[in-house]
Amino acid sequence: MGNVERKVYFGNQWVRDTKGEWHELTQATFTADNTARVGYRKDYGGGASEQQFFLRNCGFFNDYTPYNQPLERKPTGKKPTVNLDQLP
Repeated sequence: MGNVERKVYFGNQWVRDTKGEWHELTQATFTADNTARVGYRKDYGGGASEQQFFLRNCGFFNDYTPYNQPLERKPTGKKPTVNLDQLP
């Protein structure tokens, strides 16, 4: 189904350091797999839309995103409420 475009959004992403402090991820780098790097297909893309990153591929669109592109999204400021210390 390579003719059907797929798009996914990623928002409110955080990491926790070894001291238990949460840090919001607002910067990323758009990378590519070998299919994109050798040029078999160029219908791939990524970016930021408000407070979310997005990835898209397939569908034969022409406005692809060059890989190794830095991306930045707006922060949400909403820290996770999960207690990781209680997980098995």
